[in-house]
Amino acid sequence: MMLRTLFHNFCTTLLLAFTASVAVAEEVIPLDEIEPGDKGVWKTVVSGTEIESFPLEVVGILESFVGPGVPIILCRATDTDNTATGPVSGMSGSPVYINGKLAGAYAYGFPWSKEKTLIGVTPIEWMDPLLSYPDTSYRNTQSTASLPNASSIPLGLYNPLESGMTSTAAAGAPQPLPIPLLAAGISPRTLSLIQPWLSEKGIHVTAGAGGSSSGTTGKPAQFEAGSPVAVILASGDLTLGGVGTITRREGDRILAFGHPMLGSGSVELPIGSAEIVDVVSSYQTSFKLSNIGEVAGTLWQDSTPGIQGELGRIPYMIPISINSNAGIQNPISGKIAEHRQLTPSMALVYAAQAILTSKEGPDGSTIQGSMKLSLEDHEAPLELKRSGVGFGGAIDILFSFAEVVDLVLNGSQEFPRIAGIQFNFQTENREMSQILHSLRLSSARIQPGESVQLTITTRDRSGKAILHEVEVPLPPAPAGSSFTLFVADANALRSYDGIAKNDPSRPLDQLLTELRQLPDNSSIYIQLLRPVPGLRLDGRNLEELPPSVLRLYKSSLQEPGDLFLKESIVWQTTIPVPGVFSGSSRIQFNTEL
Repeated sequence: MMLRTLFHNFCTTLLLAFTASVAVAEEVIPLDEIEPGDKGVWKTVVSGTEIESFPLEVVGILESFVGPGVPIILCRATDTDNTATGPVSGMSGSPVYINGKLAGAYAYGFPWSKEKTLIGVTPIEWMDPLLSYPDTSYRNTQSTASLPNASSIPLGLYNPLESGMTSTAAAGAPQPLPIPLLAAGISPRTLSLIQPWLSEKGIHVTAGAGGSSSGTTGKPAQFEAGSPVAVILASGDLTLGGVGTITRREGDRILAFGHPMLGSGSVELPIGSAEIVDVVSSYQTSFKLSNIGEVAGTLWQDSTPGIQGELGRIPYMIPISINSNAGIQNPISGKIAEHRQLTPSMALVYAAQAILTSKEGPDGSTIQGSMKLSLEDHEAPLELKRSGVGFGGAIDILFSFAEVVDLVLNGSQEFPRIAGIQFNFQTENREMSQILHSLRLSSARIQPGESVQLTITTRDRSGKAILHEVEVPLPPAPAGSSFTLFVADANALRSYDGIAKNDPSRPLDQLLTELRQLPDNSSIYIQLLRPVPGLRLDGRNLEELPPSVLRLYKSSLQEPGDLFLKESIVWQTTIPVPGVFSGSSRIQFNTEL
């Protein structure tokens, strides 16, 4: 009898645990049963973690709205609070119930409408098939030929003064509610300085996220229909993520948003809980101000009708650390999401906080920056240096490093896994820079096969002239041969050499070879050139090739990214300078006959 009782209690415990962990499937109302005038509610969180209900009424169906035969349900909010705020970013995915049954997800709104009451609802019958999509690895679906240029909808909240969202087209049709992309640990001023880079990527970050996995209430996160959910792009000392709402949960799978986040199909981004602080009312688009919690699962399907995630499945994130001798906090460390379009921007956000928000500088200071990228299956890390003066120079460093991360992820035939990103910034509170002023040769009569003396004059920030003298050896060449001395800064030299440009057709090893050749802008580069054609193959220059080789290559061997060179480098050297060197010039001369 006792054994039977123990067995019964054990089974009851298992049943209760199973019931608690698996959400009961909700009854769904088919689209063809929904009529204008039907009453309903949508459920969401507007403060803390408590789910509230708000009334609505069906206005009608907009047929073929998202695509051929893909409609949305147009509803009208009937409470005074939502009439005042209008569409609220962060409510994307809020479950809508009509006649007590699940109808779909709050997903669209009219940002600039006069009466802020209309809501676009994605039908649940268009979202449910996401639950049966094949679980395909994000890395296995990536090819450089199919990379999108930008996200399908704005990621973050536009600045209304620069967004162009006031156009007739934008105001005349329901728009997907932007995902409010919120950051904690980074100042609004720093965000404004790096926003030009982020805007090019379709990303708009608002300062104001934070929190922990259980928020400030001390309660464990509840991932259920109507609960907030965050797509976490950075965690650690800085937190950054986009917040929406869960539409439906089945077991450990959740549906949310009711529209795409990036529209990229298979994806592996971290998801976690969120706590809503308040709803910020705006004339353009109101949004939820949220605290973002810890990583609790993976967003792995991002499609037109919404996103699907799996709780308990933790995706890979890239470790990142930043050291700065002038940082308010040092070091700064954390992890960022692995994504071909988002990772460079998240690395930029982390690095920017270290040098743009500092105890001393960068205004009126000189910053020496270095970056080390460690790649799986590559023993040697990629290491680069860049210098800058003042805020403009600091931003140049940041954008240059972000560009390199972008090239590593998108500039070759492969999708490498970054094992770690390390930045180091050293700030000195004085401006150190030199600008090219003039070039002079020691003689106008230059003998074949001899050396020529080159004097380079630069000026520092105070206008003081600084002389750099270089002895340039001339190679054996017939009398009357033509030469060019090219004196250049890092940017001019890179442009001339044509290295490390965006060319997804090349192998990764070739790209890494080119990136390791990137010049440092703390040096003066001097090249002696001859007008002899050459080739650039596999990231390296091949000089003074026989005409037969050039003809053969030109006829059949040229590959994308390879170049014909009009000049060949016969000698080169580098002069390091304190701080930053800028400017470029050429001197052309002929040897005596």
